[in-house]
This record gives sequence, C-alpha cells and structure tokens, in this order.
Amino acid sequence: MCILNFFIIVYIMNNIINWKNWGNRKYMNNALIENQVNLYKSLFILYDIKSTHMSLLEIGAGHGDYTLVFEKLFKKITAIDPEKILIDKFNKKIKNLNLTSKIETHVYGCEDFITSETFDFIVFSYSFMWINNKQKCLLNITKLLKDNGYILLMEPSRFVNNLDTKFIKQKELMIETLETFFSSKKLKLIHFLTNKGTNIYLFQKKI
Repeated sequence: MCILNFFIIVYIMNNIINWKNWGNRKYMNNALIENQVNLYKSLFILYDIKSTHMSLLEIGAGHGDYTLVFEKLFKKITAIDPEKILIDKFNKKIKNLNLTSKIETHVYGCEDFITSETFDFIVFSYSFMWINNKQKCLLNITKLLKDNGYILLMEPSRFVNNLDTKFIKQKELMIETLETFFSSKKLKLIHFLTNKGTNIYLFQKKI
C-alpha cells in the first residue's frame, strides 16, 4: 500500500509540474504571429468575412498564443479554457499588452460555458481533441453562434487523419462526423485546408 501511495503522489506531482511548465511556455514571436495572421486574412478574404467587425469566442485558449493572432483580426474576443493556471498567466500577458478592453477570459470548458452573448465566430484552437464530451460541447456552442456565423476548427493532422472530422468515441454516444452533426444545426463545411501539419475546417451557419 505504501508503494502504491508513493507512485500516486509521484504521478500527481508530475502532472502539476507539467501544467506549470506548460503555463510557463513562451508565446509565439512576432514573426510567427504575423505568419498566422496572414494565413487567416487570406482565408477570410476568400469568403468576404469582415472579421474586424466581428465578435469571437475562442475555445481552449490555453496561454493565449492564438488569441494574440486573432486579436489582430477580430473586434472583440472572449477566450475560455478550463485550466486556471493557463488563464491566470494569459491575463497577466493581456494586462501587459493593454488588451483588457478587447480580450475577456473565463475559466470554463466549452461543455458548460454559459453566457447571454452570441458570437459571429467560434474557434477551436487545437483544443477539440482534448474535449471529453465533444457532442455536449458542440450542442452548447452551436447555440452561441449567430445566424450566418462561422466555426473554425484547427487540429494537428496526425490526430485527425484517418478519422477525418469524426468524433473520438464517447461511451454513451454514437460516432458521428462533424459534417453530419453540423448539418443538423444548419452548418455547412465551406472550406478545408492543410497548412504545415494543421488541418483547418471552416463551417458556416446557413440560415
């Protein structure tokens, strides 16, 4: 029993250290941010998306790497993440950059996020693969999307290839494709691209 307790303590401490290390990661440098800004600008121009007039909900913001990319593209951002240690660190960064009036953060998972607001644009920043109850999350966030709004999903190619946009199987749920799920919510896949190991899916809510 003592040996078991020892390994449990080691496991817990290791996870705490990993999260602290993740929270202490350096942010993207300016060149990387500019590269990503240009990528999404090109995509938005292609579909005549006037993002600078839009509100954005970012799911799984973490320590805010991609929030700082989207900050240059959107009018107002609400960023959520279930990990307080990451949001606390990002809040300090927001304050240092004088972005507190533009970026609002909340310690929430997408399954349980509640707000009276609706959004023009919702982004999953490499976070969808980590969500335990994907269907509950999508049911929740599709209610927060405005008519004719967009959902952007970014995932590393190695996690989605061969699954192609499918849910990771949940115990109580059927496996459905994102396209099938979103079509029931009047969302249509309008663009797919692969860029440097990342699959990017853009859906629009057609009303």
